[in-house]
Amino acid sequence: MRIVNLFIAFLLLTGAGLAFSQKAPESPAPTELAASDLVLPVSSLPPSPQPTILAERNFSAVLDTAASGSLCPEGPTPVDNGDTPSIIGDVGDTYNCEGFWTFEMHGLPSSATVLSAMFLPGICTMSGSPFSYGDLGFELVDLGGVDVGDYGKEGVGYFQGSEIAVSFNNCSPKAINITNHVSDQMKNNMDIIQIRAYLTAGNYSNGVDDYVSFRTGNTPTIVVLYR
Repeated sequence: MRIVNLFIAFLLLTGAGLAFSQKAPESPAPTELAASDLVLPVSSLPPSPQPTILAERNFSAVLDTAASGSLCPEGPTPVDNGDTPSIIGDVGDTYNCEGFWTFEMHGLPSSATVLSAMFLPGICTMSGSPFSYGDLGFELVDLGGVDVGDYGKEGVGYFQGSEIAVSFNNCSPKAINITNHVSDQMKNNMDIIQIRAYLTAGNYSNGVDDYVSFRTGNTPTIVVLYR
């Protein structure tokens, strides 16, 4: 019996040792992510919105000849319309004339941002010495159809005779900057631009003709750069 008990005790001891000698299963090592694994590939990113860039465009206004020409209330032809101004100044001290250009602006989009606007009246011819005592002045007016009753008026509506140039003292081609005026015109939904010209010295009282004429075959226009 003593031998049997010792044998059982031996089996128990050796079995426990074997049990303790067996290693527990190892846990899997954590997976290390590379830096490149944290960045999404470019192809999977949504495209960045691109700014809208509007193209710059040109617009050339068309002359309304029926509302353009010269007004000479005291002369033999008080209204000389149907073309560019024929006489601006005085003729033999008898009367003093004003010139008018009327331009249609319908083709310029109302949403346009005006970058620049230039009035190109073309070249003129002279009779006598119209620039001896003064310059050729220009102003924006709002008269609608031009008739003899509009002579000397500053106009009605928005512009009220807004001066744009008074240093025009020869007949060489010039470009007159009217950018701000055209911008205002767009803001006020006006579809025509009218320009009046006059000699700042008025009547010269020298008994001879002193005037300029833009009825020279040139085509005046207003050129607008817009976006």
